[in-house]
Amino acid sequence: MPNLQVASEGTQNVDALSRKGERYSIKTISEPGATTGVFYGCGDNEGENIIEKKFEYIIIVQIAKDFTLKKIIELTWDQFLKYRRWHSTMRAWNLSLTRELLSSAKVVKE
Repeated sequence: MPNLQVASEGTQNVDALSRKGERYSIKTISEPGATTGVFYGCGDNEGENIIEKKFEYIIIVQIAKDFTLKKIIELTWDQFLKYRRWHSTMRAWNLSLTRELLSSAKVVKE
């Protein structure tokens, strides 16, 4: 993984930046099948086309019940678009760590 720097506070959906300027959104989950926090501003549930890419990569950090690191995975923007799910209460998108998602994601650390 590249060295990452913390993004400016208040930057929507972007938590870190690479030296090449690639934007990373970072989410943490605790259980398989659990969902991430939501991603705002990435289209609506009405099929709105997304013109602007909000980030290049998502890093999902999975922690075990004892708070030890279990897994780190990386998804691209296109993978996010494929696997995202609409959270009707929050009116935004999130991701579930499913077998299908895991089979196509890049596992950075097991």
